[in-house]
Amino acid sequence: MDSYSQSYQFYSSSPSMYSNFNTPSNSYCSCCYSPTPYYYPNHHMPSTLLFSPPTSPFIPQNTKISTPPITTEQSSSKITRLQYSNKDRYILNELFKRTPYPNAIQRDVIARQLGITQEQIRIWFQNRRRLQTQRDSGERLATSNEILALQQGKTNVNSNDLKKLLNDVTRYKDAPPRLRLDESS
Repeated sequence: MDSYSQSYQFYSSSPSMYSNFNTPSNSYCSCCYSPTPYYYPNHHMPSTLLFSPPTSPFIPQNTKISTPPITTEQSSSKITRLQYSNKDRYILNELFKRTPYPNAIQRDVIARQLGITQEQIRIWFQNRRRLQTQRDSGERLATSNEILALQQGKTNVNSNDLKKLLNDVTRYKDAPPRLRLDESS
């Protein structure tokens, strides 16, 4: 008897650990293979039963795997992106021309004036500085939509309110970088 025959007899006679080597399908381990037989397409069976789905050897077949249902609170908690109005964009661009790196107090003043959070102001200035470096390097130019939005925003801004905001921001120019408006009093 050659060595191949000996090894085949060993595998076929050994426990179910080796049962998937050249053995009939009814001797497969029930936890590793689906008991659903293979259906041929010409038997007029639904297309979902043509092939048995792959199974995991680590999960017994009789174990039900359930996922928690998605509730309306989870699906409606999607964070929406803040869309600045043309007026807000014009004000922020004017502030950026004078103060490209506002400190915490200046960001508080701007946030209170525009009705948004200080974090949103910080992110806007960060993105605007990156955009400015791209424009300076010629990597990106101002689009006609951006220019048109700024022109429309300029017509909606009260010049006295803008001057007051610019003065308030300038007043806190030399404040410590991390000091907040509530702590400055």
